[in-house]
Amino acid sequence: MSESITIPAHIEAGAIRLDAPLPADIERVEVLGYRADRKDRSALGDLISFLEALPAGTRTKEDIDRQIDEERSSWR
Repeated sequence: MSESITIPAHIEAGAIRLDAPLPADIERVEVLGYRADRKDRSALGDLISFLEALPAGTRTKEDIDRQIDEERSSWR
């Protein structure tokens, strides 16, 4: 029985580029590709546009850290 491993990769200029080296004992490689769904791309673009249109926040880092500390204190 053969074992499969997953190695992250990306497509660059039409070529597959591995994001990590292959282990030395690999004898054979098969590539499985996933086609991007056009609807997903459109929804993601809509979400990004929405987020970019939101006004900038006014809370300081200290205020956010204080709220997190208060919440963590309530767990005890």
